[in-house]
Amino acid sequence: MEGSRISADIARSVLDSLEEQVAILDCNGAITQVNEAWKQSAAEDRSLTAEASVGSRYPDLLRAAAAANDRDAADLGAGIESVVAGSTVLFEHEYMRQRGDRVHWFTSRVTRLRTNEGGAVVAHYEITDRKRAEHERESHRYELGRAVRAATLGQLSGALAHELNQPLT
Repeated sequence: MEGSRISADIARSVLDSLEEQVAILDCNGAITQVNEAWKQSAAEDRSLTAEASVGSRYPDLLRAAAAANDRDAADLGAGIESVVAGSTVLFEHEYMRQRGDRVHWFTSRVTRLRTNEGGAVVAHYEITDRKRAEHERESHRYELGRAVRAATLGQLSGALAHELNQPLT
């Protein structure tokens, strides 16, 4: 019994050490545990995560959000139900959320629990910095393409002007 208590304490510490928002769901999709990052997000966000607490059935909350035209909630809910039912082992989904005047990007990863009872682990990762870097990279790639086209056009027009200015031989 002492060994299992130590294991439970270590498991709780590991869960709470993660920066990602993590919830553990039972075989019915009900939340059985959340980590500190999930609780903190719920306190700050006051949105769906705030409602998604221990005991609530996460797919039902997502279905309600989907009814309010939240397509990402519909996709995530369907993915969770697929993993919980055992028809999918892993589901991932990227989405954005407006928080105040800023846009935040997240990816959710739902993984089947490897227990006899089933269930799933849901983790929400913030990927805003990565999305901004991707946007910046695409912007630089576009600008570089414009510069290359302008340089090529300049070289072609210079060569054409040179040829036209040469006397015909």
